[in-house]
Amino acid sequence: MERSGAVWIGSSETRGDGIDRPLPLVPTGAGHVARLDLPVADNPGYFRGYSNSTLWPALHSLPDRMSVSDEDYGSYRRINDFIARAAFDVRDRDAFWVHDYHLLPLGADLHDLGIERPTGFSSIRRGPHPT
Repeated sequence: MERSGAVWIGSSETRGDGIDRPLPLVPTGAGHVARLDLPVADNPGYFRGYSNSTLWPALHSLPDRMSVSDEDYGSYRRINDFIARAAFDVRDRDAFWVHDYHLLPLGADLHDLGIERPTGFSSIRRGPHPT
């Protein structure tokens, strides 16, 4: 970000009310950092629920550890939609690079909002189960 002029969007340590606000861009060298206050109501189902109890075991060939819940999936989708709406503020960028399995549907959510730029995805998290 400091050299490329990219915008990094991640979650803050604070949980919010879920109301859409302008993306809080903080200049960082040639780029920007934005930390979103993810909605408190959906965060447990998004993070510990669907992301870490369903997706993580599925993506690491551990189906016996999977826990599936419609409520957790709903939270997961609402958080991804919330992030996509926030990222819409930087729709003039050349590309969006999504970098975590917590955000698998984000590219499609961005396209649903009308962003037709390229959207890439990678996940390089290694090691033990996230906490």
